[in-house]
Amino acid sequence: MKIVGVVKNSSNAAIEFANVVLTSPDGKIIAGSVTDATGGFVLSVKQGNYKLVISFIGYEDWIKNISVNTNKNLETITLIESKNELDEVEVVAKKRLFERKIDRLVFNVENSSSNNGDILNALKVTPGVRVLENGISIIGRDQVRVLIDGKFLELTREDLVNYLRSIPAGDIASIEVITSPPAKYQAEGNSGFINIVYKKNKSNSWKNNIFTAYTQKSYPTLYLGNTFSLKKNKLQLYANVGLNKGNSAVESTSDIYYEDFENKSRRKFKNETDFLSSRFSLDYDFSSKTSIGIIAQHYTIPQNSRDNEILNITNNNTIRERFITRANSDQKSKIASYNLHLIQKLDTLGRQFSIDVDYFDFNKDRERYFFTNQVNGSDELINNFEALNYGKQDIENYSFKIDFEYPTKFVNISLGSRISFTNITSDTKLFNIENGENILDTENSNVFNFEEDIQGVYIDFYKKINEKWQAKLGARLENTETRGELITNETVNRNSYLKLFPTAFIQYNIKENRSLNFSYNKRLNRPKYWELNPFKWFRNPNSYSEGNPFLLPAITDNFNLRYTINKNLTVSSSFSTTDQGSGQITLLNEGDINQIYTRDNYYKSDTYRAQVSYDYRKIKWWDSHFQTSVFHTDVKVRPLYRNIVNVNNGTGVYFSTNNTFSLWNNLKFDLSFWYSAPNKVFFEKREAKSLDFGINFSFLGEKLQCNINAYDILKTSNRDIIVYTKNIRQVYNDYYDNRHFVLSLRYSFGNKKVNVKSKDFGNDEEKNRVD
Repeated sequence: MKIVGVVKNSSNAAIEFANVVLTSPDGKIIAGSVTDATGGFVLSVKQGNYKLVISFIGYEDWIKNISVNTNKNLETITLIESKNELDEVEVVAKKRLFERKIDRLVFNVENSSSNNGDILNALKVTPGVRVLENGISIIGRDQVRVLIDGKFLELTREDLVNYLRSIPAGDIASIEVITSPPAKYQAEGNSGFINIVYKKNKSNSWKNNIFTAYTQKSYPTLYLGNTFSLKKNKLQLYANVGLNKGNSAVESTSDIYYEDFENKSRRKFKNETDFLSSRFSLDYDFSSKTSIGIIAQHYTIPQNSRDNEILNITNNNTIRERFITRANSDQKSKIASYNLHLIQKLDTLGRQFSIDVDYFDFNKDRERYFFTNQVNGSDELINNFEALNYGKQDIENYSFKIDFEYPTKFVNISLGSRISFTNITSDTKLFNIENGENILDTENSNVFNFEEDIQGVYIDFYKKINEKWQAKLGARLENTETRGELITNETVNRNSYLKLFPTAFIQYNIKENRSLNFSYNKRLNRPKYWELNPFKWFRNPNSYSEGNPFLLPAITDNFNLRYTINKNLTVSSSFSTTDQGSGQITLLNEGDINQIYTRDNYYKSDTYRAQVSYDYRKIKWWDSHFQTSVFHTDVKVRPLYRNIVNVNNGTGVYFSTNNTFSLWNNLKFDLSFWYSAPNKVFFEKREAKSLDFGINFSFLGEKLQCNINAYDILKTSNRDIIVYTKNIRQVYNDYYDNRHFVLSLRYSFGNKKVNVKSKDFGNDEEKNRVD
């Protein structure tokens, strides 16, 4: 039999973490729990007479004698504020720096000296996560999806990095690394998720954070931002605005070794980016069971890039020809997201449903002007090229989803459905400039329209069988229909596929301090929208990239077995198999200096992985996390590309350590290091490593915090990548200004009791594919 209820205060606001204790008449504790975020609790008991005590700091104890002979619903229990108020109550209960849960690793940022920089700085010291200036990934996996309080961010890789700089790490409670998402999540994303969780504070008050950061790379960057949050009675409000302004440098090299000559390119960029972001959310509780809210989110990202490239064609170290390219690119992106949501609780047992309606709009305009001089070995002019590339992309997405939570005596059930409609228009043009006149190159220009409809349903079953066994089983069914139309030559390509995505989690607690966990899921990676567009975007007259409208999603099955001892030592092994894997293909021919970068589903791969992680916390002032990973990948290339793309079966090794030293209450240090050994997984890669250091100190009772960080101190985080196409050897290296210094300040004021709910967007999968 069960005893259920909801605990609230006199303002009808839910009280989270209230102690709920059930005792026998002689005072023996029979059962106990704490209330959840809604104030709810559930106790499982046998028939009998009991005394129920509910207590929370600052409130009078609620005590009642109850008789149980069937399920008992106590409805709403109101706690009365204590008359003997204390001036200040400080509860010290420090969480572990790193926690391992059934399906994720949790990094408690608030216990690290990284909690005063921006989120990007905190991610850099998160175990298993690698952050570079051009993107974020989980070690050994491709680009990962990033969430804020369960909401997928819709930005491109570079824009995502800029946006995360706008969020103070001091507002964040934890970072979750999720490698096996359950069926409730959309099926998109082979590489797992990183979920950034905001702090949850008390109600009936307000809080404001002012944050600024100065970053010095090759060029300086300045960030300014402000966050305001309020919770008053039934109203919850959150507002954030941030501006990131500055420059960054990129250096790119490529050496291509043909049989009779060598092609050596050196390219330098200077990118000037202004990133303006804003987010506003408002929620209102019409009753204890009904809540409705809205979210509005906007980004404006103007960017100017100047690049210079020198391409030398050499023979026996003698320059035969040289191409000198100077280019200027202007790009402006505008992103808007709107969400309307309703949460309806059906009873106090946790049964509820939620509805989300979403709209997403993305616009990108870009122009790239380039001028190339072709000279001979004596620097005599042979020819020159002048051109303008123009591109415009508009993306609209509408989605609707409904989710049910339905716990029963036997099993907890989650189920729901989602529909999504996406419309895209892309217009790409190339103008050859002759005698100052722009002449349209019709062969290298196109208009591409793309439509995508997705319908999905899912169901999850969770059961705690006993104290040793628990299981969660689920499945998601998604149907996808696409239509791509190339207006220029009136070509239409249609595709339709129905896929089932099962998930399974089983955990066995061998002893109190030992557990064994097995998980399985099937995921897919749909192509980015721009990858489907057969456009041509020119780097110089001899090199361009293009999309492929026939790309199919990659499908991956993931199996993982994890053994945990004392919650600090974890040993795991995993196996993943990917079908229809896609990636960039460089098309080269002997005797021809042209380079074409395209994409296709060209491989199938199997990856085996073994990983050991250990949390060391035996010294009060030192928290440390060590992780090492060994992985091996076997790759099979489609027959069509076996004579074009040369890939390797290979083994890789990765090691990292993150250390926090708390020498005084207001002074902390971080020291982190990671190392990735040379490997030949897919392509040959040289070693890479990074040494990072941080110091954090606070003033004014921790209202003012200062953080100083240095990243990639030795400038060793980038690596050479060696690729073979038709046995033509290529060596690439892209350096994204990873070595940098950050000085940040955060000032907080308010009464420190604000609790603002965070709501997911319902069309996050589509937004993530605008990269």
